[in-house]
Amino acid sequence: MIVDKIESYLRGEYTPTPEQFALADAMSKERGARELAMFNGFFSGGYDHSKDDDRPTISGSSPFWCVKRLQYGVLRAEKLPVAPRTLWAWYIGRCVESMVQRLVVLTYEDVRWPRLTDGELVEKECSLDTPAGPIKGHVDLVVGVNDKEIPVEVKSSATYGWNKTKREKVVDDMFGHRTQCQFYANAMEAPGAIYISVKKETGHYLELHLDTDPRFAEGIRKVVDEVTTATDMGVTLDRPTWANEMKSPSEFPGMEQVGSVRCSYCSWVNRCHAGVERRTNKRGTPVWLRPKE
Repeated sequence: MIVDKIESYLRGEYTPTPEQFALADAMSKERGARELAMFNGFFSGGYDHSKDDDRPTISGSSPFWCVKRLQYGVLRAEKLPVAPRTLWAWYIGRCVESMVQRLVVLTYEDVRWPRLTDGELVEKECSLDTPAGPIKGHVDLVVGVNDKEIPVEVKSSATYGWNKTKREKVVDDMFGHRTQCQFYANAMEAPGAIYISVKKETGHYLELHLDTDPRFAEGIRKVVDEVTTATDMGVTLDRPTWANEMKSPSEFPGMEQVGSVRCSYCSWVNRCHAGVERRTNKRGTPVWLRPKE
């Protein structure tokens, strides 16, 4: 639906209206400046984590279902610095996502959010009530479909993840993408969400439509209640079973590697897995290793 309109525009078959150009320009200018400032802060070590919420939040880069990771966030535990190579990959991904978001605004005739009000860009915010208070979210795009407001999530992917999503027709949740879509859909009480995945290496994209699962909202509330209650009682939560996996990489003989990709990008992986150190493999991916016992 949306990607078909983008393709039509790229073939020169559609001309955006002045209003579409105005919204796209305002969105690109404001979001671009905000993201550049954020990443500059990361690269210089100047990003102020004290401004982060002190309760669990939904984030594509912070998979929601790891209760231990959430508890570290609630406790404001000191975070590991992000490796410069990882920051660079994230920034390239965000640039790709921003360009596709712009294409959506330029080609889809019924973009509800963001919107221009008296020349100012107004973004869509939503929240989901939990026992610990509302979890807030920022929706990049909302479009009208059959007179319903539908959140649109654009994510960049490496070739492996993109091919897997295309083959299985299921949103990969390794980095919380499906979680994020379901959060927005539930918080907005929308019938579903639209997920657009862009392959970073080639610019190819695909579009999937997700139905809203109301069980997701209840799952969030239970997890948040578990984390906040345990934290308030001084109880340390265990990591999930999937976070216990260790591998034996042939590239690093005599070492064992933290198995989950989600753990590899966690700000507290060295707290969960004692004795690990960060290395970079041949593909440029960060891995966490320790000597085999």
